[in-house]
Amino acid sequence: MSSSVVSLQVGQCGIQLGTSLLETIAGEEVGTSPEGGLSGTFFRQQRLVASDSYSIKGTIQRTHPRSVLVDMEPKVIESTVRSENESPLFTFDPRSTFAKQSGSGNNWARGYFEYGSQYGDDILDKARREVEKCDMFGGFLVMQSLAGGTGSGLGARLAQLLKDDFQSNFLLNHCVWPYDSGEVIVQNYNTLLTLSHLHDCSDGIIVTENESLLQTCKRRLDIQRPTFDDLNSVAAKGLASILLPAERQSVDPYDFGGGGGGLEHNLLGSLVEHLCSHPAFKMLTLKSAPQVQTKALDFTEFKWTTILKWLRQMLIVSSNLDETLDWGVKIDSGSSINRVHCKSMGNFLVLRGRAALDAEVSAFADKALYPSWATDPLKVMCSERRFLGHEMFATVVSNSQASIVPMRKVLNKAYSMFDEKAYVHHYERCGLSYGDMEYAFGNIEDIIAKYSSL
Repeated sequence: MSSSVVSLQVGQCGIQLGTSLLETIAGEEVGTSPEGGLSGTFFRQQRLVASDSYSIKGTIQRTHPRSVLVDMEPKVIESTVRSENESPLFTFDPRSTFAKQSGSGNNWARGYFEYGSQYGDDILDKARREVEKCDMFGGFLVMQSLAGGTGSGLGARLAQLLKDDFQSNFLLNHCVWPYDSGEVIVQNYNTLLTLSHLHDCSDGIIVTENESLLQTCKRRLDIQRPTFDDLNSVAAKGLASILLPAERQSVDPYDFGGGGGGLEHNLLGSLVEHLCSHPAFKMLTLKSAPQVQTKALDFTEFKWTTILKWLRQMLIVSSNLDETLDWGVKIDSGSSINRVHCKSMGNFLVLRGRAALDAEVSAFADKALYPSWATDPLKVMCSERRFLGHEMFATVVSNSQASIVPMRKVLNKAYSMFDEKAYVHHYERCGLSYGDMEYAFGNIEDIIAKYSSL
C-alpha cells in the first residue's frame, strides 16, 4: 500500500500553484489509469447523501484533494473552490479551507507571530483531519511563496507546527523565489526569514525562481506576456513529473536486473529520504528537459542521449533553461576537481516516456559531480508512459550549490536595508526582535558557507 501526501497551500501563490499542480496530476492520472480514476496519494473519495426537491435520496461520490487551503483573504480561496467545483476531475472540500478577512500586508512577522498564534491550531486541526483520512500517511507538502506575508510568514509558522506534531513524517516545502526586482519592497527580509525558519524545521526545501519560470515561458514556449497561470503551469509540470508513479532504475552497470522494487506511487518520500538525509543541507532545485511548445511536440524528434546531455549541462552550470548553455564548463573525472561547476550533494533523476528504463544515465553518476564523501548520490526513477504529451521527459531534483547565488544576492540586499534599519520597526511591532533578524541573517550565511565548502 502506498502512503499518502497531504498538502498545505498557503497564500495566493501557494493556493494557485498548488491547484495547478493538482490539476496536472489529476489530468495525467485519469489519462493513463486503466480505471480512469485518481490514486490515493494526493486524492481521496467521499460519499455523500444527496436528495432532490422531491426528497429522493441517494449517494454521490466526490473526489477531493488531500489539501488544506489557507489565506488571510477570502477571494482567492473562494474563486479557486468555485472554479474547481465545475471540474470533472475533483472538487475541494470546503471543510479543508481556512480564510479570514484581513491580509498580512507583506509583513512576515504578522503572518508568523500574529496569525500563527491566533489561527495556527485551527489550521492544524484541518490538517489532522486530512491525515486521519489517509490509510497510510507519508508526509506533508507545503506550497508557499517567499516574498509576501501570508505564504512566507504564516507558511513558516505552520511548517514548524506540523513538524512538532508529526515528527516521524516527512515535511517538504516548495517555495517560489521572488523576482530580483519585485514589487514587495521587504521581500528580501521575508525571503531570508522564511528560509531560515524552514531550514530549522523542514526536511527539504524545493526552490523555484519566478525569473526562471518567466524566461522559460518567453524563450522556450513563445509566451511573450506570461500570466500567473502560465508561470504556474510551467512549475506544476516540473513538480508533477517527480510526483507521479515510477519505478527505480539501477545505476550499477553490473546490475543486469535493471530496476528494483516495482512501482512506487509516493516519490516524495523517496526523494526526501535520498536527498535530505544530512540536516545541514536542505536546499533543493528542480530542472527539466526538453522545454518545448505543446504544438511542436508531434513534430520534434527526441532522443534520451540528447535530453540527458542537456539536463546534465543544466545541472553543472546551474541553468534552468535548456538553451544558451555554457558548454565550456566541464568537470574533470580525474583526481583534480574543476571548481567552476556546480557541485551536488545528491541527485534524484526521473525519466518518463518511451524506453526510459533503457536510457543511459551513467553521466549523472560521475563521481566528479559530488563530494568525495558522498555515498550512492544518484537515484533514478523511470516510467515508460508518455508525460503530458511528451514522448520523452526528464527531471532532476538536486541538492546542490545552485541556491548559493540567489541566496547571496538576497542576503546582500537585505543587509543593505538592515544596516539602515529600514522597515525593521514594522516587524518589531508584530513581535519580531532585532536579535531574531540577526539570527536569520547568520543562519543564511551559515547555509551559504556549508554549500560553498562542497
